[in-house]
Amino acid sequence: MEFTTQAFVDAWSAACAVGSSTVVVPGGYRFVVGPVTFTGDSCQPNTVFQLLSFHSSEIESPLTYAMPIGPVDGTIMANTDSATWCSGNPVQQWLEFRGFTGLTIQGSGTIDGQGSHWWSGAAPATATDIDADRVGTNNRPTAVRVYQSRNVAVTGITIQNSARFHLTFDSCRAVEGGSGSVRGVRFSGVRVSAVRTPIVIDQYYCDHAACANQTAAVAVSGVAFSGVAGTYTQRPVYLACSDASPCAGLRLEDIQLAPVKKDGYGHLYGPFCWKAYGEEVSPVVPPVDCLMAGPP
Repeated sequence: MEFTTQAFVDAWSAACAVGSSTVVVPGGYRFVVGPVTFTGDSCQPNTVFQLLSFHSSEIESPLTYAMPIGPVDGTIMANTDSATWCSGNPVQQWLEFRGFTGLTIQGSGTIDGQGSHWWSGAAPATATDIDADRVGTNNRPTAVRVYQSRNVAVTGITIQNSARFHLTFDSCRAVEGGSGSVRGVRFSGVRVSAVRTPIVIDQYYCDHAACANQTAAVAVSGVAFSGVAGTYTQRPVYLACSDASPCAGLRLEDIQLAPVKKDGYGHLYGPFCWKAYGEEVSPVVPPVDCLMAGPP
């Protein structure tokens, strides 16, 4: 097991200097990495972050940048040392990719957030337990965050055991009072297990302990969920869109979600929609009858 946060930073910096480069995370290794931000400001376009699926003797060091030479089965694990997460302001994401034009995160390796560290109460002292889905009331980190980036693809990898959200994309902060637009996003081939709410669009999301009501909101359109299967502990679908800027062109296709009742998870609820417009393509289980047809 390698403690390699700085090695990742160094490899990323070297790769950024080369156009269309690839950072390779090889198999046969487990890399323990603390919170880190990979920035694209000084990178050439079209960077690839590759977790491949078989070991190759051609890779001389545990972490390098090169053109991919074959799949490997690399695993990146979150560092659970409290000191890693308690220095300065609370850290709200673990692996952040910021400011890219052309970014691909791919392969068949695993990103493991080691969330049981937080779930078991062993989290840093700055974290609270009021609501695991609100930034202002709980400092559990999101596993992978892609921020202020364009032309991003994430495919093939497994993200598991996140302390909070597994994967988020945000360029204009889809919170109440935000501005800008999110469009043409597709989530496909997603497998979930005992997830609180697998499919979520929330334009009333508050990233503080309390937020004032505002009329402005990010415009959301052309978002598709396809091939999402597994189990949920509270609600299968939550589509809370803005009165001022309803969600348009949403698409739910081949959705197979089943409830699982677990102690401590509270009540089970059906799908919820507000100002959400789009279509269902069978099968969609359970049916999301609240999704309205046509344009807003």
